[in-house]
Formats: sequence, C-alpha cells, structure tokens
Amino acid sequence: MDEQTVRTVALLALLAVAAVWDVRTGQIPNWLTYPAIVLGLALGVHLGAPGQPEAGWHHGLLHSLGGFAVGFVPLLAAFLLGGYGGGDAKLMGAVGAIGGAWLFALYALFYSLLASAALGVLIMIWRGQTWAVLRRVFRALWLLMLFRRPADPTPEQNQLMVRFAVGALIGVGWLLAEQWWGMGLWEKTADSFDRIMR
Repeated sequence: MDEQTVRTVALLALLAVAAVWDVRTGQIPNWLTYPAIVLGLALGVHLGAPGQPEAGWHHGLLHSLGGFAVGFVPLLAAFLLGGYGGGDAKLMGAVGAIGGAWLFALYALFYSLLASAALGVLIMIWRGQTWAVLRRVFRALWLLMLFRRPADPTPEQNQLMVRFAVGALIGVGWLLAEQWWGMGLWEKTADSFDRIMR
C-alpha cells in the first residue's frame, strides 16, 4: 500500500471506532486515542512527511507533531472553556498526527466542526426544536450584550447531543474523498450529475 492509502485506512478505522464508542457511551476513550497518537508519530517517522518521503524521518516526525498540535490545541482550549470533551481534543490530535501535516489537521478540524454543526441542525429539525433552540440562542446573545452570563435553562433530556466523533468521521471522510479525487466533493458531485444528465 502507498503512503496515502495507509494514512487513509488508519484515519477511517480510528474515526469509525471512535464514532461507535462515542454514540454508545458519550466518550472517546484513552485506550483508543493514545495509541492512535503514537501510531501517527510512528507513521511520520516511517513514511516521512506526506508527499516528501525523501526528506527523512525527522522531517516526517516534525510534520506529524505539527498535525497533532493543530488538531489538539484548539479543542483543548474549547475543553478548558467547557465547550468540548477532552477525548474530542485527543481524537483530533490523533487525526492530525496520522494525517502527518498541520494543514491537513486544520482542514480536518474545519470539516469536522462543519459536519458536527450540520448534524446539530438536522437533529434540531428532526426533534422539532428549531424555534426553542433559536429562542435560547437569541436570549443568550442578548444577555451577553448586556454583559451578563447566560445560564442554559434547557432540561437535560431536551439538550441537543451531537457526538463529535460522528461529525469527525463525516468531516474527515469528506476531506479524504476530496484528496482522493483531487477536487472538492461538491465539484465531484456536480461533475457526476452533469455526466448523468448528458
């Protein structure tokens, strides 16, 4: 297998297990994320940097460490502020390390957050909570403008629970598909649709 295939298989396997575990338990376990981070760094040493295997093992290790940092640090900051779980940060750190580049980690994080937000909207619509959620958001924004800290009055059973690992699986899968085809997924879809219509 070539380098990109190895990284792709490792990423999809990691994210599939994380998504199933996150849906079942609400957590992403350390027994999954820590070995995945080590695997990502080992791939950096063994395969080198993506697209630059001739640069040497130290170059690959530095790129994997950069990918880890870009994936891990933003969600660590969000975790410390109470926005995400620690497992989410470690999962994205592992994704960045396996991806082997800081730019891949940045795109993976963006696509994962975008997919998680889309899932949140779909769940909100499915459960018929659109107006209730929008009212809470506008109330929270109003209180923030008044320099008051909004409390979340939502009962536990009515809270929207989007499992980040599911969003990461969708988002990173989307990113990998774009890399595989060499074009954006929307462009590929439009191109396929155009061929069908001819």
